[in-house]
Amino acid sequence: MRPPDRRKSRLRVTPVLGNSKKQSTLKFGIIIMRKFVAVIGPQNSGKSTIIKSLTGCKTTTRKDGIIDESNQKCIFVIPGSPQELKLEQYINIQRFQEILDNIIAKANCLGLVMSLQPSKPRTRSSMEEYFQEVHNRHAFEMFAFPLNPIRGGSTQNVVDIQTRLNQFAPRIEQLDARRFAHINASRIQEISRILI
Repeated sequence: MRPPDRRKSRLRVTPVLGNSKKQSTLKFGIIIMRKFVAVIGPQNSGKSTIIKSLTGCKTTTRKDGIIDESNQKCIFVIPGSPQELKLEQYINIQRFQEILDNIIAKANCLGLVMSLQPSKPRTRSSMEEYFQEVHNRHAFEMFAFPLNPIRGGSTQNVVDIQTRLNQFAPRIEQLDARRFAHINASRIQEISRILI
């Protein structure tokens, strides 16, 4: 039997390795692929405005699911970057792991939309650490949307992000930071199909 076509179905056949002491066995199970959508840009670049426009979320510190009452599907939203010092108390890497596990456990959950900063902080988690946590779960289709150009910046920003995220193989599509937030939100939806 052939696995279902990913373009037509939300289901994907994925190999799951058993954890037997004698030997590792290969089993095939069907898992629902969730979506992980990251809007990437520096502080005050408009990331959370785009996410609020996409999801209708009103607060920067939201860290739980938003339910679409018409179909009872939910997405988790983190509009404010967890790398910002004021938000670190709400979302740290341990809390992020809990959120990912919660998303996987909920049958009606479509995925997670969040903002990340490309900077490399010394004391807080980096963009790569968040992508690594998502990648480790093998249950998410990953999308990265870097904002470019950044207020008079160069297009080097997107090249740097692509290089740093290449190991996780997300689909990377740049957004034009000069455009209105709702236009960028529409582009994210068009590419990721995070909202059904």
